[in-house]
Parts: sequence; C-alpha cells; structure tokens
Amino acid sequence: MTGNKRPHPGVVIPAKAGIQLLIPGLFEKLPEKPVTPPETRDIMIIIQDVNLKVGSFCLNDINLHIRKGEYFVIVGPTGAGKSCILNCIAGLYKIDSGNLWVDGELSNDTPIEERNIGYVFQDAFLFPHLNVYKNITFGLKLSKDGGRDDVEKKISHICRLFGISGFLDRSVYNLSGGEKQRVALARSMICEPKAILLDEPFSSVDRNTAEKLMIEFKKIHEQTGQTVVHVTHNQEEAMILADRICVMNDGILIQTGAPGEILRKPASEFVADFFGAHNVFRGISVIEHDFSRIECNGNHVYCREPRSGEIVFSVRPEEVVISLNHARVQSRNNYNGTVKRIVDRGVIIQVFVDAGFPIVSYIFRNSLAHMGLRVGDRVNIGFEEDAVHII
Repeated sequence: MTGNKRPHPGVVIPAKAGIQLLIPGLFEKLPEKPVTPPETRDIMIIIQDVNLKVGSFCLNDINLHIRKGEYFVIVGPTGAGKSCILNCIAGLYKIDSGNLWVDGELSNDTPIEERNIGYVFQDAFLFPHLNVYKNITFGLKLSKDGGRDDVEKKISHICRLFGISGFLDRSVYNLSGGEKQRVALARSMICEPKAILLDEPFSSVDRNTAEKLMIEFKKIHEQTGQTVVHVTHNQEEAMILADRICVMNDGILIQTGAPGEILRKPASEFVADFFGAHNVFRGISVIEHDFSRIECNGNHVYCREPRSGEIVFSVRPEEVVISLNHARVQSRNNYNGTVKRIVDRGVIIQVFVDAGFPIVSYIFRNSLAHMGLRVGDRVNIGFEEDAVHII
C-alpha cells in the first residue's frame, strides 16, 4: 500500500498524535512574539499595563512614562502602592503582567544588579563598619577607560555637591540625620545610575532639615540632570521638588500632571481633597454664554468652564478673598457671610466662613492682625471665575 501508512489494527493513537499525522508541525512550539519597544527617545522609564499582587494588595494597570532627566514624584496616602512601583522598577518585585522598560531595554527579567538603578530608602541604611568615604565609594568600580585619578575627581565632585567633603573620615555613628541622608544620596549618585529611586527620603528628619535637604537636592538635580523617581505622602514635598506629579490611591494611578495642574485642576474629589482644596461642592450648572452658572445651596457661583448638569467643583482656599469693608473682587462671585472659626496654622491662618455654604479662606497672619478679624464678624468673601474648577 502506498501513501500514508495506516496504523496497525488494535493500536490506539492519541488524538493529538492523530491530528499531528494529518497536519504535521501543528503542535510544534511557536517562537515567542517579540515585545515591540515603545518610542523611548526621551523616556528613561516606561511602565506599561503593569499588574502586581503582593499579599492582599494589588497594583492595577499601571501606565507611566518618566522622562530622562525628570524629577518625577509619586504621591498618595500610606498604603497607596507608591513603594510597590519603586520595587518593580528596582527589580525587588517581579511584575505579574505588563512590561517595564528602562532606558529602552525591556527589564521585566533583568537581575537587580544589572539594572543600574540607585535606591535610597527612608532610613539611610549606611554601612556601620565603614566611614563616610567608604560608604560613598562602596560598589564604585574603576571604568576600563579611566584610572584612579578619574575616580577621585568623581568622588570629590559628588562630595562637594552634597556638602560632605569635610567629614569623609568620620564614622557614620557620628552623623546627624540630615548628614546621613546626604551620604546616602551621594552614594546612590556616585555610580551614575540610569535613575535614582527615593522612598520617603526626608521623612526621617525634622521639618527644617527636610526643607533644606529638598532645596539642596533640587538644585543638585538641576545641575546633574539625573532622572529621579521619588515617592512621598507629603504634598508640600511633591510641590517643591517635582517636574511632574502622579497621584495614586489603592493601587490605581488617578492623575498625572505638572504641580500647578494637580493643585488647581484636580481630576477627582480625592485629588482635590488630598491637596487641601477644602472647598469642594456639588451643584447644578447651566451654560450662560461662555460661563457656567452653578446653583449651590441657593447661591449662584460663576465659572469660566462651560458645563451643564450635576457637577462637582472646587475653589482653592488661597483664592478666596476676605474683606471687612465690603470691598468686592472684580467678579460675580461675591457673598456675605459670618466667620465661624479661625485656625492658626503658623504663617497661614485658616478662616471658616458661612456664606450660605461653608467656605474656607487662607490669609497671612499680618492680614488677620490688620483686619482684627474675630469669630462672629460679618465679612464679604469673593473669588474670581477662573478660581472655580469643575471636577
């Protein structure tokens, strides 16, 4: 008999093998489809559709592009998932699905030691048995085309940047909290990483020291052009340092934008509340010419964003002007009210007013003294149409 041989009677051929006889090669393993890299010319880190489950916590469909040389801050409450993102970039967590690109290279399975990523934790984690100089130079390798002199120049330069040249021989036990963080930051930058990850780096020092460190490190970032990814729960820290801010909560990215955009144009009630908008209201809006007229608790509020229907809107407290002499801002948003509470926050005074709807204003201490403002006073409040943002 010619052609394909028939199987011997009584021999059972498994279904898969039988189909293989009819269609040779059907079950051969196909080569994996290569992952096409996205456009990465000006991008240092790309997080693409990343999901991760750690215990009962999940990161859900994380998508971020972090530019080369950018100071990128991820901000959110405790437990939002901020540090999980850093750990994925560093390789401490292996992502469950999605892709991670670092400097144009797919890095899902790249070992930690091969990623060339610097990481500074909340606690400096300096080596206690090494002095400052040896801590900074730990892990620094001589390049093939450089010598000892080149390395010493690099060390000298980085120490001058961080203001630690005067105590390189000192034991780390004798350093203040701020000095320890300077050493940790210098150690992370000395090896010229592709990016530096900062996990709440200033939360372990007092506020004055933290503010000085922030200003110093921002200046160093501007001088070096180092890509930085910084996570914090401190909104003020994010505003001082960031080129762009990403707000997240419960493992989800909510809004990404420039600091001013996040502050004045929040994309959700959560963002508005987290960044201290205080004045968040609901109302019914109708469009009048190029304005929105919003009915809120029997009052009309005017906004330059034309929108109709049920809305949520916010007004930043620093945009609300208070006057005792009924001087009105050049806006249709003017209301009479009664001061209900005054809260001293140091330089800023928080004033709560009932104007038919509860509204908060920030004023400076000298303004409070000049007006002699007290609880129970009748006041005029006003704000520009541009200060009203429909969420």
